[in-house]
Amino acid sequence: MKEHSLVWFPMSPDVGFIAAIGATQKIHVPLFLSGDDLAAFKSSGAVNFNPVSLLYGILYGISDRAPTVDRDLSSRHFPKALELLAPELKMPDVETLILTAGANVRQEFGSAVSAIMLKNALDILPSSDKIRCDCIVDTWVAAAQCDDPNHAAVLTDIVSMLNQMDIPSLAPPFRKCLSYIAVIAFAEVDPLSEDAFIRERFSPDDLDWIPKEKEQVAEYRRTKQFSWKALSIQ
Repeated sequence: MKEHSLVWFPMSPDVGFIAAIGATQKIHVPLFLSGDDLAAFKSSGAVNFNPVSLLYGILYGISDRAPTVDRDLSSRHFPKALELLAPELKMPDVETLILTAGANVRQEFGSAVSAIMLKNALDILPSSDKIRCDCIVDTWVAAAQCDDPNHAAVLTDIVSMLNQMDIPSLAPPFRKCLSYIAVIAFAEVDPLSEDAFIRERFSPDDLDWIPKEKEQVAEYRRTKQFSWKALSIQ
């Protein structure tokens, strides 16, 4: 995957976009640099301020804890910045902007990076089940790719996100994917709630994969010997 870096760049309200988001004093803007932009920054310190690097920078930078930056001062302007970036990047709304960014970042930089961005985006759009769905899948895939040994922490995070979702409102392919993840996550984190959660939120069609994986799931529940590669999302 491509190399990337987050840079907090100071900008004043003299810049039109900075004034448009409501900043009345100098703020630090997070820019997500990669490719030629990152090479230029490394060689000369030059920064290419463009809508995509700003969009990715905001989504990645929400959770960043840069020690020399007043992040709270900057972050209060992030929602307005995304509102202005949506039409600039020809997106109908902020949710679509974020979902599209997640898909592009996933392809270029991997699921671990897109999972961070999507989880951060939930600070701005906490009611978006589509963003939360993509975040859950990216979180799972990223953990599987690195065979994360701390699976309990990852699955606890996933269960927390699942509990906040209106799963029946999602399209069937997304429900089926989430049902697969939910069965394993609840078996690990909250087995007493698993049956009720699955029954209330998923249809029989969503769960038609279970007979094919019945032995694998049963073995996992019996041994608790977890492997990210034991099951694959179909």
